Amino acid sequence: MKAAVYDHCQTLQVGVSTPLAPQAGEVRINVSHCGICGTDLHIFLGDLDHRTKPPQIIGHETAGVIEEVGAGVTAWKAGDRVTVLPVLSCGVCPTCRAGHPHVCPKLKVLGVDAPGGMQKSWTVPSSKLFRLPNELSLQHGALIEPLAVACHDVALA
Repeated sequence: MKAAVYDHCQTLQVGVSTPLAPQAGEVRINVSHCGICGTDLHIFLGDLDHRTKPPQIIGHETAGVIEEVGAGVTAWKAGDRVTVLPVLSCGVCPTCRAGHPHVCPKLKVLGVDAPGGMQKSWTVPSSKLFRLPNELSLQHGALIEPLAVACHDVALA
């Protein structure tokens, strides 16, 4: 399956990704849409080479449909329409325990520190999913993550 792969500074390739069967607690999504974020531009310019591991599939502003669920996943099923919260926190540090996992000192971002959503089939933790209403197009669903960032920024201001 095709994927957008960061190769090195100012070089993206159309590469191939192999669908990964979901492990326990994971789901595999058929990605419908993936936006291009400012973070993706920084990756393209080589500014995040200290975090990416080329060749790396980038992208984290996504929407799609669940294709397969792993063992133990009960809240989701094939056919569910979703978007992904792309941050992976440790969950055990004082920052996470205080309710601030988005600033965890061990924070990882899907599409930066781990393979991202610019691929047809993407396997992610089921705990990072948000259900999309049927009335919302998948194209608009891919805008949920940047909208959430904007709302957070406005709330802080």
